[in-house]
Amino acid sequence: MRISSRLTPTEQQAAALVQEASAAAVSLEEQAARLTQAVSVFKLAGMAQRLKTSLPKAAPQPRLAAAMAIAGSSNKGSDNQNWETF
Repeated sequence: MRISSRLTPTEQQAAALVQEASAAAVSLEEQAARLTQAVSVFKLAGMAQRLKTSLPKAAPQPRLAAAMAIAGSSNKGSDNQNWETF
C-alpha cells in the first residue's frame, strides 16, 4: 500500500507540490550546469579561480520526507488511527 493512499487530499496535494518543486530544482541545477559549460569557452586570465573561491556554497536542501512531515503536521484535527510507528 502506498503511503499517499493514507493521506488526506490536502496532504496529497502538498506532497505533489513538493515533488514538483524538487523536480524543478533538479532541472534548474541541470540547466545551470549546461550554462556553465556553454560559457566556459569565455575564459579570462585568472578569473576562473577568483570566481570559484568567491562563490558561496549552496545550502543543503530538505528531503521530501521532511517536507511531507511538515505538511502532515498542519492537519490538527486528523484521525491518527491509520498511522503506524516504525
